[in-house]
Parts: sequence; structure tokens; C-alpha cells
Amino acid sequence: MRLGDQHPAFPLPWASSPEASFLATPETYLDAASTVGCTLTARRNRGDFARYFFAIFSAGLAVSGPPPLSIGLLMGVDASTKVGNMVTSIGTGHIAPVEMICNKSGWRRPAPLQNINRCFPVSACFVMIGSIVELIR
Repeated sequence: MRLGDQHPAFPLPWASSPEASFLATPETYLDAASTVGCTLTARRNRGDFARYFFAIFSAGLAVSGPPPLSIGLLMGVDASTKVGNMVTSIGTGHIAPVEMICNKSGWRRPAPLQNINRCFPVSACFVMIGSIVELIR
């Protein structure tokens, strides 16, 4: 998620240009959740974890090099630039994964889904949020 006004440098793993990137702030997601009747029950910025993960990942790549088959093939020849721009933006705090757990009171699972784990309402809520964020744009 975008944590400030500054957008990351492009290209990125999910978008080669600003026109294809729809980074939103946590507040945008919370507004969308509220619109569909969801309430926030927990929120955690995972930026520190992401920085740690990419430091360990980079150290491993320095030793063994990139694997021959990876998601980088799907990103194209500029995959390392895309990932590098993302990691730089995470490092500066401009973007970060933000964990949000929302609940929608009164929501009941359809009968065939009664035995699915208790996270299903949260997943359903985020599917709705994603759709609403796209509609707002």
C-alpha cells in the first residue's frame, strides 16, 4: 500500500507505468471496507518484515544467483529493475504491505460454506473492497 504522497519509481512488478498502477493508501481501503459494512478489527504495517525478507532474499541471490525458473520470467527482461524499484520504495517507507483484518457483522456464510475456516468472511470482505476501490477510480 502507498503510505505517503510519493509514488514508487517505475517499472514495478505489478505495473510498468503509473497509468497501470493503482496503489492506494490504507485509508482508501478502510473507507471502502466501511462502505460495504466492514469494520477494522486489526491493522499491522508489515514494512519491517518486508525489509527483513528482501535483505535475506538478496543475500541468498548474491550467493546462488537467481533460479532458472521464477516469477521473473513473467515480469520480462526488466524483472530485476521492477523488483529493485519495489524494494527501494519499501526501504524508504513509501510503500509497505499492510495487514488489515476486517469483519462484517451479520454476515452469514452460505450453507455449502459453513465448514470453511473462520477467515472466509474477511476474504469475502476484501473481495468486495477490491471491487469498490476499482469502482471509485
